[in-house]
Amino acid sequence: MKCKFLINPMSGRGKLSHPQELDRLKEWFESRSFSFDYVLSKSRADLIQKTQHALRDGYQKIVAVGGDGTVNAVVNGFFENGKPIRPDAELAVAKMGTGSDYFKSIEKMCGGKVARATLNKSDWKECVISGKSAPVDLVHCSYSPPKSRGEKKSVLMANIAGIGMSPEIVRKKEKNPSWLPHALGYALPTLTTIPKFRAQPLIFDLDGEEHPVKLMAGFISKGSFAGGGMKLGGQVSLDDGKLGILLIPKLSMLEAFARFRTLYSGGYADVPGITYTTAQKITVRSDSKKQFPAEIDGEYTLGTPFEFTVMPKAIRVCIV
Repeated sequence: MKCKFLINPMSGRGKLSHPQELDRLKEWFESRSFSFDYVLSKSRADLIQKTQHALRDGYQKIVAVGGDGTVNAVVNGFFENGKPIRPDAELAVAKMGTGSDYFKSIEKMCGGKVARATLNKSDWKECVISGKSAPVDLVHCSYSPPKSRGEKKSVLMANIAGIGMSPEIVRKKEKNPSWLPHALGYALPTLTTIPKFRAQPLIFDLDGEEHPVKLMAGFISKGSFAGGGMKLGGQVSLDDGKLGILLIPKLSMLEAFARFRTLYSGGYADVPGITYTTAQKITVRSDSKKQFPAEIDGEYTLGTPFEFTVMPKAIRVCIV
């Protein structure tokens, strides 16, 4: 099977930009008689284009080497004009980003087999070489960006979208100093955003049923994890045809800080006022029809309304 590694050199705080790291990856794969055929990307658009070119050139497996933003770009490159370029092609995911949350969702889908089998960073590499593949869902997202005059932009989502304070957290995370410990990569921006964030009045349409919310944070999920391991995806899995929706209403600063650890660990069912449910189609709009920010798999964007629709078993992913 022809395999192409698409590498985002800026992922993992620029770790992959060092030739020594690429040499180590090359040595690891070639020592197992597996070709390390790779290309470096320059931008998100470049990643999408290089994925499309590789699939047209006959590559059957594409390895997204980077974080969740890299995975999202590669996933979008599997499609052109809404259709898969090569339906039998497989996506493999490297555990090389700051959060690598989509990889955690793959582990969950496998019952944690990858994590139990190898408790080191070679787990994703073994998956590339010998892993089987399974079809998983994607999410089609559409919205009208600024100055679009009503024209909609579409993007595919693999993991989780965030609305409310989540986009601001993503923006702050991109400015984290290089010396900041990995464990604080998302936690620190979250804790500094809470005191200043003002709840947004939004309307969530869940399969035709409207829910007005004065929102602190909302998450539309296909995967289970975001923000470096926060369990925001609840009860959905990558292949069940459902979207999870978690709505966190306006909380006082004291309540938000007090509940932070509970929310991080997925214990939101015990927090009064928080709503979690599932749907197949979700639309989010402002009651004033103003544009508002969202982050889709960690990519910040601005628009309104945002529509999320499940695409059942739309791509094959290497799992074990």
